[in-house]
Amino acid sequence: VEVDIDSRGQMPFFLLNGGTVMQAITPGRPDDEGSAQAYPNGSDEWFIEGNSTRGRDNNPQRYENVVINEIMYNPPGDHRGGEFIELYNRGDSEIDLTGWRFTEGVNFAFPTGTTIKAGGYLVVAADIKYIKRVYQSANVVGNYRGELSNPGEMLRLEDAYGNLADEVDYSNHGDWPDWTKGAGTSMELINPWVDNNRPSAWRDSDERGKSTFREYTTTGRYRQLRTEGGATDYREFHMHLVGDSEIILKDIEVTTARDNSNNVLKNSTKMATGSSSANGWLAQGTHWASYMDNEGLHLIADGRGDNRPNRMEIDMTSGIRRNDDATIRFKAKWVRGNPRLIAWTWDKSLAGSFLIEIPENLGTPGKRNSIFQAEPPPQVDGILHSPAVPTSSQSVRVTARVTSADPLDVVRLRHRADSSNLGGTWKSKTMYDNGISGGDEVANDGVFTATLTEYRTNGRKVQFYVEAEAGNGSKYMQPKLGPDLPALYVVDNRKPKNDLRTVRLVVSDYHLGAISNGGSSKYKYKFPRLSNHYYNATFISNEKDIRYNCETRNSGSPWTRGNNLNRGKWKIPNDRRFRGKYKLSWDDDANGRVSRNRMTRYMLYLMGHVVNENEMIWFVVNNGSPQMREEVEPVANDFLRRNFNEGVKGNLYRIDDEWWFTDGWSRSNRNADWRYKGTDNPGRYRTEWMKRTNEWEDDFSALINLFRTVSKSYKQEQIERLVDPHQTMIMSMVRGYISDWDSFSLNRGKNGFFYQRHEDGKFQFLHWDSDLAFGNTDAKLYNGMPGFSGYISKWYNKRLFYSYLAEFYEKYTYDSPRMYAWLDAEEAVSNSYSSRASEYKSFFSNRRGTCLSELGINYSRKKFEITTNKGNDWGVTADRVSLKGTSPYGVIHLEVEGHPEAQAKWTGLTGWQVSGIQLREGEQSVKILGKDQNGNIRNETEININKSGNAAPVASLKASPASWNISVYDTLDIDARDSHDPEGQALTFSWSATNLDEMDLSPLGQARARALFTRPGLYEFTVKVKDEEGKESEVSREAAVHGTNGFSGFGEPALEDYWRLANVRPRGNFSPDTWYSLDDVPGWLEVQVLDYTAKPMAKSFSTYPFISRKLPEKTDWAMQTKLRLVSRQFGDYDSGLMVLLGKGTKRTRYTIGFDDGVRLAVKKVDSKGNAESIYTKSIAQEEIAVRIIRHGDKLHFEWKVEDVWQEVHVETLGANTPAYDGGMFVATEEVQAIRV
Repeated sequence: VEVDIDSRGQMPFFLLNGGTVMQAITPGRPDDEGSAQAYPNGSDEWFIEGNSTRGRDNNPQRYENVVINEIMYNPPGDHRGGEFIELYNRGDSEIDLTGWRFTEGVNFAFPTGTTIKAGGYLVVAADIKYIKRVYQSANVVGNYRGELSNPGEMLRLEDAYGNLADEVDYSNHGDWPDWTKGAGTSMELINPWVDNNRPSAWRDSDERGKSTFREYTTTGRYRQLRTEGGATDYREFHMHLVGDSEIILKDIEVTTARDNSNNVLKNSTKMATGSSSANGWLAQGTHWASYMDNEGLHLIADGRGDNRPNRMEIDMTSGIRRNDDATIRFKAKWVRGNPRLIAWTWDKSLAGSFLIEIPENLGTPGKRNSIFQAEPPPQVDGILHSPAVPTSSQSVRVTARVTSADPLDVVRLRHRADSSNLGGTWKSKTMYDNGISGGDEVANDGVFTATLTEYRTNGRKVQFYVEAEAGNGSKYMQPKLGPDLPALYVVDNRKPKNDLRTVRLVVSDYHLGAISNGGSSKYKYKFPRLSNHYYNATFISNEKDIRYNCETRNSGSPWTRGNNLNRGKWKIPNDRRFRGKYKLSWDDDANGRVSRNRMTRYMLYLMGHVVNENEMIWFVVNNGSPQMREEVEPVANDFLRRNFNEGVKGNLYRIDDEWWFTDGWSRSNRNADWRYKGTDNPGRYRTEWMKRTNEWEDDFSALINLFRTVSKSYKQEQIERLVDPHQTMIMSMVRGYISDWDSFSLNRGKNGFFYQRHEDGKFQFLHWDSDLAFGNTDAKLYNGMPGFSGYISKWYNKRLFYSYLAEFYEKYTYDSPRMYAWLDAEEAVSNSYSSRASEYKSFFSNRRGTCLSELGINYSRKKFEITTNKGNDWGVTADRVSLKGTSPYGVIHLEVEGHPEAQAKWTGLTGWQVSGIQLREGEQSVKILGKDQNGNIRNETEININKSGNAAPVASLKASPASWNISVYDTLDIDARDSHDPEGQALTFSWSATNLDEMDLSPLGQARARALFTRPGLYEFTVKVKDEEGKESEVSREAAVHGTNGFSGFGEPALEDYWRLANVRPRGNFSPDTWYSLDDVPGWLEVQVLDYTAKPMAKSFSTYPFISRKLPEKTDWAMQTKLRLVSRQFGDYDSGLMVLLGKGTKRTRYTIGFDDGVRLAVKKVDSKGNAESIYTKSIAQEEIAVRIIRHGDKLHFEWKVEDVWQEVHVETLGANTPAYDGGMFVATEEVQAIRV
């Protein structure tokens, strides 16, 4: 079809088949030349080509020699600066990359003149300065925009015409490299000639040899807080990692101050040979693979550690005694994975948390890949067997996609019958792609096939993998670990049930034996009952969808865990997620009552609380009988991402009993609670508050800060900075209503999660495990563990608790249409299980008495009414009034109809006050609305007010930009159109401003104005608003106008060059002390001080982090910033703005900002380190804006209150005092972690 493109420029093309659009594209045409060609013919990949191939096969020019050769997408610590993409030119001539772009994954346009030599490398960096500093690499370009996705994404490189040059749709885990997900490796291409869009082309970079041994120590007092059994049970030393990791240790010792030459660890240079830690290190559970060689003790973890069997332990001698001051000392070096190491005594009194150093120069950007293989190996991907669950009358076809840069020699299917000892010889069968042999269907399509006929026995489990060998002798297997983690299938003649989804796990008999009796000699005592080690499994959904190399284990607390898979968890490879999930669990519930947790989650959902996704399933292990289970989304990363903004950046804690175990696994326990234990050492808290996110950081400071707060008197505004009362009371109310005694708000410190949200730093509970609920209908509605019981008893929390109870009781329990309809729908799903509707309806009926008794007269008799002037008509002269009143339980929010300016607050269980109600002249009705959490009106009342006299206009002033921060080169638009007159009279506006000689202020009609500036400075704008009767109001706002380099929005990947760093550095692979980041929250600079050393402000020299810039020495200036407390709210610290003034060593520091998190303070520190508070004010907020202004010989200290700057102190300086620099700081007077 002839199309006049030249006259139209770029235009869309539609490829039609009849009336169906097959493709729709808008091809780019640089310089208005060339044709768009699909290549290969019929594909959806289009190329721009200078010449037309009309009527012939398309064969556009393609740049295929520039390949994506290495990707560092998730460096340790998740710092963006360590990201890079490496390109390699595998051709024999130089290639000009001018105009080339990364268009997917990240955005980057290669600068004019960029070339890549034949056989050369080019690194595209997120932070070019970081890459050059760390790797000393010259051939680097950057910075690209965006951030490489940690779970994986498409990376697309296009040439100057917009044609595809290379693309990699990468992922992590599964068939892709394992250690790239923040564990320290980059993803390297094994050879530049393999197909790099397949996972089989990539390997983890080899980081061995980059780390060196360093010594780590901590001191404390061994208190022997508890004993259990004999000395060999409780006089122990434990070490564990907090995630998948390998760290090498040597020279491990614990010594006392009484005898620092005596290592009290028994046989610390040996591994235990049996089940006792008296003869060496006993490694079990997730640490089972640990071993010792000439280099040292390789501590290896395939999951989190704990004080259960998932750790390494050793006995201590009687050389350590109660109340001994002791030192833990060892040398360590990182190999891969999470670098956090926990070391502590059995009683947890002597405890240390160590961050093992990770080298910065990870990966090989700009150099040959560390795993480079000269002969390209074959590639095997997409292995699959069919049918998914064969019967004994069916053969099984196994297929795999195989390709090779060098000629293939042979493709083999390796297979054997499963056994209880992992024995048996691997057999081999040739696979074919000839369309004839082995069951292959299509010749030369890259899919190789073999058919297994050997295992037609009901119940037989089969292990298999595919191995390809090239003519050059190189091999590759899939699954990638071949015989160590093979694929599995099972033969089963049973016809599956189809009323619910079926989940089948195929697990080796050997691994089922480990789950059943893994603490026995057969398994070398590696896997006791509470081991959390996962085992290889094939997952099959509905007898169709297959995932190999899944991982499974049994689960449950020390009270409930069995020796089978009646309840458990499984993980799916991240590159082959099931319904978007990486991890799922299944539960058999208590006493066969499969709906208790499901009902509880539905109740929470109705009340607006986040809950887990869940589904009833048929669960089958191998060819066992189908068992009804509830499949539940765990409270883990997928759940957090789905329910919270930046959810995985929040701090998640699993709540459980604090446990102590003997060597024979007898045990004792105590409830978790909110009590402060007299120390900030996380070792005293971590077993009952088990960290489940950010384990690397191991920062318990916010949690312990909460415990410290509730252990003494506190105010409502203080605690509500730490805990979300609404979500907390909803959870407590629902668990109280259902008589869930085995939970934190009632009688047990366990069965739940505690989560600190990333977006606002507030804690809330998350639901888990209501197996024992719906019992006693006369039980109390709340009680709570120590610390929490006092919290829930505060009037402001009880009001919420009872108000949410009133809503819940009325809408979702007895005779509830919504609840009963849900129960009917549950019943209709399947004949295999009952929703137990009659039981729940009976519970609802019998629970009424307790609920009504607890709610009492504040629910049944209390009126929603105005008590001001006894609710009678009221005559006033003021323009604004306040009203007081009472409300029954059930009202969550108060509003004044038609008065958005009014501010409401609760003054008691039923008392309220609304202030700032704007009146107009004459009689008017003011209506107060009592609403539930969803904004539905529950109650309303009104009062008639007669205001005498004309009310003044209400003045309003806004600007664009809304921050009132603007460059001297930009225009400030000021808007007063939201001003209004209560009586509706017409308004006139008049404008004024300071420093009019340095700007042009032009009215834009009556209610708007525009300002143009000639120089930086602070400019105050005032609008006066007058009504027809001459009543006048005014409002003023200040604009901060900055010059070149005068403003940092912290939206770029790196700080501007004019910032200077003292005692702080960008977050990197290893940031053990103090770091800053621009990655975590867009538009914010975060500074983290860790709890290693105190960094006091009151010293003659500074050790605290200070990010500063040069200030004008003699002339006027202003410096301002916003501050937000991220983790720890309260403590002995200062943070804010600091300026230095004075000559030479006689400089004085002035600060304004947070003091201990509870005060606004202005401080002065002289050159000798003497600190003086010159202004303090109690505040109850976690975000403030502060500034310091120099005007002549005075410093003005201000903070912003409701968009208006308020001066709090003026300091007179000496004559001609020079200014030096100013910026942001964080100082800690004692060892503590704080993030601002």
